[in-house]
Amino acid sequence: INLTTACYRPDARLLAIARSDKQIEILNAINDTLIQTLQSSIVPQHMAFSSDGYYLVTAEGRNVEIWNMERGTVRKSFVTNAVVNDIAFANNRKLLLVTADGKLTVFDTSDFMPSIQFEGLDLAMRCRAIGDGKYVAVLTNDRTIAIANLLDRSDVTFKIIGHGNTTDIGTATGMNDDSWLIYNSNIELVYSAIGYSRITGLKPYYHK
Repeated sequence: INLTTACYRPDARLLAIARSDKQIEILNAINDTLIQTLQSSIVPQHMAFSSDGYYLVTAEGRNVEIWNMERGTVRKSFVTNAVVNDIAFANNRKLLLVTADGKLTVFDTSDFMPSIQFEGLDLAMRCRAIGDGKYVAVLTNDRTIAIANLLDRSDVTFKIIGHGNTTDIGTATGMNDDSWLIYNSNIELVYSAIGYSRITGLKPYYHK
């Protein structure tokens, strides 16, 4: 039995660990106490909690499962048109899903139906919500990140980053509520301000 993926709930109080036997263990992140075990129908390769911790979404290949954590049951499952590369949640409770066909699909958590879709995102390797979730960063290839406006599908900005071989991205909010990108490169794993790229040029209502 092997660990396949893991994620923390946004408040860092719970840790979800997926295993190769299709079980998902929910642990108290403070004392490692096992709280709950979910029996999945897939072997999760990607996993993310919703902002409020109410949902846990898992994905393997083209298969996606959405768990209601209060009940410990699957709220919804579906199959995508292409392999899922990454999943994440925005702070406004939108599910973000990027697939190998170069698409970012956004689902509203009220019904988990697609609300908006962006195409032409190359490899669509990773996705992360920015700030309050009006914008999303997508790692389109190892040198480029796309910044997509969830309120305007025509508003997508591509930014060249780093020295290449970028494999993951992160986002953070500064003390002044400004938003930042975090990413690795082919020469180092960055843990300093050198690896932070200020997001500029976004439309005025980004901070509204």
